[in-house]
Amino acid sequence: MIQGHLRRFPRFDPIDDAGVRILERLMRAKRLPAGHVYSRVGERIRARRALLILEGKVQVVGAGEPPLVRATLVRGDLMGVLGLVHGGRATVTARALVPTTTAALDDDDLARLARDHPALEACVQLLLATHLAHHSRAMRDRVAAQAAS
Repeated sequence: MIQGHLRRFPRFDPIDDAGVRILERLMRAKRLPAGHVYSRVGERIRARRALLILEGKVQVVGAGEPPLVRATLVRGDLMGVLGLVHGGRATVTARALVPTTTAALDDDDLARLARDHPALEACVQLLLATHLAHHSRAMRDRVAAQAAS
């Protein structure tokens, strides 16, 4: 349970207080040390879950030589959304740069929301879809900038 955390992040503003309390009861916080690897490029995704960074910093690196740093995620950022929605294999390596606390929302949580709170589940799905659309645009822009240089 991550009581009181979600209201600190604007991405949850569209969700009413009752919905935020339900999400905070579902999500589980976990603190991991600096150097912890959340995913490695090409590895099968073991747990279908998205992680919200509550505190800390995570570096996201893509495949290639030299490896390309795609992002440094901080408090309020999401990671693992594609793995939650799609599964499959990791497309990036994500490593904690400092001790990092995350809150997880997994596919079982989404199924529980769909069953017990369908309107809230729709809000969460929209939040996840918005995140993926933003991520996709940002990646397209980075690739275009690299191709132009």
